[in-house]
Amino acid sequence: MQHDPEERRRREEQIARDLFAQLSPLDPFEGERDPAGELDAEEQVPPLTAEERELVVHDLEDLDEFQRLLEPRGVRGICMECAGCEETHFYAWEIMRSNLLNMLQHDQSHVHEPPFNPRPEDFVTWDYASGYADAVTEIGQPDN
Repeated sequence: MQHDPEERRRREEQIARDLFAQLSPLDPFEGERDPAGELDAEEQVPPLTAEERELVVHDLEDLDEFQRLLEPRGVRGICMECAGCEETHFYAWEIMRSNLLNMLQHDQSHVHEPPFNPRPEDFVTWDYASGYADAVTEIGQPDN
């Protein structure tokens, strides 16, 4: 069943807005003078190009497939090496999805809190998940 691409885009944007609103911390200075206004302005993030947006949408589709194949096998999400801090970050499926959707909506992912005591064996790299999905597709094994 094919979905209207425009409807899918609207649905993804609504999901991103809802998740962003749920996951964003409360502003302690809402309605008051924010002392952060005295700091230097943050660098504006340039909007995603059409090609970058297409890649993010493709990543969302891949993520759905990875979760469908790997979650029943006990995998809880994706892990990635962070270039900024050189540590491994662990993203549960919904957090990774939220980050990708937020990139479509706001041109950047939001900051997340790392999981408390993640079990590294419960997470796989994007490359592993991609290879696993390719192998399942290639050999045509059933989902379970």
